[in-house]
Amino acid sequence: MCGIVGYVGKKNAAPFLLDGLSRLEYRGYDSSGLTTYHNGRFHRQRTLGKLDALARALADNPVPGTIGIGHTRWATHGEPSLENAHPHQGQHVSLVHNGIVENATPLRQELEKQGVIFTSQTDTEVIVHLLDQAISIGLPPRQALTHVMKQLKGAWGIGVLFLQDFNRLYCVRQGSPLVIGLGSEASFLGSDAIALSPWCQRFIYLEEGDVACIEATRLSIWAGGENPVVRPVEHTVLQGAVATKGDFSHFMEKEMYEQPAVIAKTIAQFQDLFSRKTENGSVVHRQSISRLILIGCGTAFYAGLTAKYWIEGLAQLPVDVDIASEFRYRQGPIDPDGLYLFISQSGETADTLAALRYVTERGGRTACLVNVRSSTLDRSVETSFYTDAGTEIGVASTKAFTTQLIALYCLALEWGQAHGSISAEDAQKKWNDLSALPAYMTASIQRVAEKFGSFSKALSQANNVLFVGRHLLYPIALEGALKLKELSYIHAEGYGAGELKHGPLALIDADMPTVALISSTYLLDKTLSNLAEIKARGGPLFLIGDAAALEKAAHLSNNCLELPILSEDLSLFSHVIGVQFLAFGVALEKGADIDQPRNLAKSVTVE
Repeated sequence: MCGIVGYVGKKNAAPFLLDGLSRLEYRGYDSSGLTTYHNGRFHRQRTLGKLDALARALADNPVPGTIGIGHTRWATHGEPSLENAHPHQGQHVSLVHNGIVENATPLRQELEKQGVIFTSQTDTEVIVHLLDQAISIGLPPRQALTHVMKQLKGAWGIGVLFLQDFNRLYCVRQGSPLVIGLGSEASFLGSDAIALSPWCQRFIYLEEGDVACIEATRLSIWAGGENPVVRPVEHTVLQGAVATKGDFSHFMEKEMYEQPAVIAKTIAQFQDLFSRKTENGSVVHRQSISRLILIGCGTAFYAGLTAKYWIEGLAQLPVDVDIASEFRYRQGPIDPDGLYLFISQSGETADTLAALRYVTERGGRTACLVNVRSSTLDRSVETSFYTDAGTEIGVASTKAFTTQLIALYCLALEWGQAHGSISAEDAQKKWNDLSALPAYMTASIQRVAEKFGSFSKALSQANNVLFVGRHLLYPIALEGALKLKELSYIHAEGYGAGELKHGPLALIDADMPTVALISSTYLLDKTLSNLAEIKARGGPLFLIGDAAALEKAAHLSNNCLELPILSEDLSLFSHVIGVQFLAFGVALEKGADIDQPRNLAKSVTVE
């Protein structure tokens, strides 16, 4: 969730650090800072708020030095404050840290008994003082790092400067990603390769337990901090420019409008993959899979819930869907004939990676659906499938979600054809529908963009909102509720409409609006019966659906948002557009920070 950038070279480090951190702003943060080394001492600058504050502070008080580390912090231990901002500094070291030290409290208590004085509430400061002690007893930097890491529990990516070894930048990776960028006259460290993209095309991704020593033109890595090792160099050309909003007010708005284009690219990619059927081998073929287990967090989990309908219906393949943060704690058996497919936008989600390790250690077959190539998830599975969403800056996922849905639908079609559960004629019709989807999405965006304002104004006054739907619209109701609460901070819950009578109806009154996702293709009559129960109890209804469905529901509500319709399998994409714009509009009405909602981060790299 936090961002790390490091520089070792011949030029002033601070501009590189600040520029690199600007490429990590999408992750979310509440403070930032950097440290350089020059003439025998550290030079540190830290600020609260956005990077603009750090840039102004550096303009007023420049920091010299050709080696340095920078950080954007998202609070875990300790509130957002200057004292808790990174880098943290001791007598011998200055350090930045991503992750969480799970045993920080007992370590802190022991250090305080020894007379150590803490100046922050962070778990990171524990590492600083332990390193100071290790250096004080004579351990050199690498051995000091190895000694301290053995005392810690949790996950961390660490960049550290040592006063006694001032020409070198050290780093450690345990559970939190780190990448080293190799330039022509300088070397770089980052928590994400995109931060280093303007200066590097050669990257080394550190493995679990790696300790590295980075110099301007030299690099040493030790596995477990003890055994020298050579990690592969990956040659990758990344988009180096900082993303801009263009003519849009927010990144989220821009990314919603980009969905037709990235959906078209993802469809084309899968069509090409299936036409070749090369390296994916048996994973692509339905006959080799007895069961599919989809694992993800948040929106990725909802993509899996949606895909369950498609894959079971089209491919007749049993599907389980699991929340990654709960999966391994059941200690369940691993099916040797199943395929465990992990879904993630970033490929760095800590809970998803932990679930993957659980499966891998027990011999399960693994694949992933990911948007970031060369991410930890991509490099850790047997087979990878990719979405083609491009960089998504807004914390609330939009185009990443819809491309995940498209990719999963393409897999359902391929497996259905391989299994013979759909005919060649039906399959071709569905592929034709897919080809029409980008234009259909464009029409949906135009329609919704013109009409969502009245819904947004009304719902912005609510304290609680229900979202309901049936069949394929049930997981979209869950996604709609998630979008509303993360963007507008209004409490919202999603339900299958048939579940209303099993509890949620007790909540219905004149102050509890319900957003109902309806479609003439998904159990309409049953859904309308469920909505009639809401109306009978005085609950305000807001209907999102196609013209035929809204006509049948006219007796229930005048609050209607009409959507275009494509096919039974794909009509839900209009509803996705509807709930995205609705949440966006409510957040606008409330003046919320849409691209970086409070307390949230884009890439969740801690459990």
